Amino acid sequence: MGSGFTKHFIVDENTQYQESGLINGNVAEVMYIPTDEEQAPTAVTITTDDTYPKVLGRWTTLEGERIPIDIELLTRGRIKQYTPEGILEYTSWQLSAKEDTIRLIGRLSLPPIAEKEKKKAKPEDEEEAQPAPRREQAFTATAVVGTEGDIRTLTLITDKGTKSTLYKRE
Repeated sequence: MGSGFTKHFIVDENTQYQESGLINGNVAEVMYIPTDEEQAPTAVTITTDDTYPKVLGRWTTLEGERIPIDIELLTRGRIKQYTPEGILEYTSWQLSAKEDTIRLIGRLSLPPIAEKEKKKAKPEDEEEAQPAPRREQAFTATAVVGTEGDIRTLTLITDKGTKSTLYKRE
């Protein structure tokens, strides 16, 4: 995700933290008591991003959706995608500054632009015509964590305003 540095802290019985947020890749803010250079400082409180553990896991659209989506959000912004294949590829995700919101990043593979008039091949042209390449386009979507009853949801909103709701698979 981003570059940074590592600093080690002592976590003891007086350190206050939520264990559920201490996950590989989550953002953490540590308040600590400074010590000399040779000893690691003792953490007083560790605060993590609450959205991070909420979004980890597998998310799918309901059956019958126009474009079925089945993705798994992994630690450190990685995504494992099951569907769709070939057209829409999710490549990574990032936490947003807004609570319960992330950004999904990916590529859209569109068919080539159709020519209005097909050019007739000249007889001296012995090479086969190559199909036009697909058009690749980067995209981002905002995803907001919510609930419907007891089920956790992730509502995707594209730059063009298209919405899809995914449901967490437990």
